Amino acid sequence: MPGGACEGTVYEIFGFICTGACVPLGNYHNMNQAAKKIGPEYINVQDWKNMVKLFVELAKNGHLFEPGHKELRRKIEKRFDEVKEFLERVDLGKSPAGN
Repeated sequence: MPGGACEGTVYEIFGFICTGACVPLGNYHNMNQAAKKIGPEYINVQDWKNMVKLFVELAKNGHLFEPGHKELRRKIEKRFDEVKEFLERVDLGKSPAGN
C-alpha cells in the first residue's frame, strides 16, 4: 500500500513475526464517490493474481526470512524520540499544547 507500513511494522522491528496481506479496494468502505452513493467494493483481478504469486513465493522461500530490520528499527526509534514528549502529554491526559 502507498504508506509502506502498518502497526505490524513496529512488532517486526522488535522481533515479533507478523504478517498481513491486502490489495487496494475500489469503492473503499462502499463509498462510490463518483456516483455519490453506496457502491460495492471490488479489487483488480491483476492485483489478486499478483498476491497469489507472492503467496507462492513465500511458501517456497519463507524459510529464508531473517527478522530484525535494524535500519528500519533505527528510523522508527528516532521518530519516536522526536515525538516522545507529545506522546507522554497525551498519555497523561494533557493537551498537546501543554495546557
